[in-house]
Amino acid sequence: MLPVRLSALRSGLPPIHTPRLAFCASQKPATDPVLITPVQGMALDFGEVAQGSTGESSLQFRGEDIRQNLSIRIIGDNPDMFVPEATSIPYNRVNTENGTWLKISYRPTELGEHSATLLVYDYTDGGSRGVTLHGQCLS
Repeated sequence: MLPVRLSALRSGLPPIHTPRLAFCASQKPATDPVLITPVQGMALDFGEVAQGSTGESSLQFRGEDIRQNLSIRIIGDNPDMFVPEATSIPYNRVNTENGTWLKISYRPTELGEHSATLLVYDYTDGGSRGVTLHGQCLS
């Protein structure tokens, strides 16, 4: 209910409602979600890995005001040789001061150089971004 001026009631005039703005201290203005890291065009190099072995590396995910989970997919020339430990990252872990880390394994099945792209999407800041993955398998 809106407050009514007491003077309006006494005068017999129709009441004048004074609008009141209420602010909650816990509310803050909504800002656009931003994925700070990884950045578009970033590369993760696994170096040289012997056939039958596994190389591992981690990639940091950190953001601000991300409101939904990040989706992860490996695409490109050799997607089966690069395996992320998860295909989804909870947004609440990404929004922390230090973010969160995703472990990625390189499991080459044949000799030579291999590459793929780790695609990050569904975080609603306007698109997706890719991180190049590269490794070389030696005998």
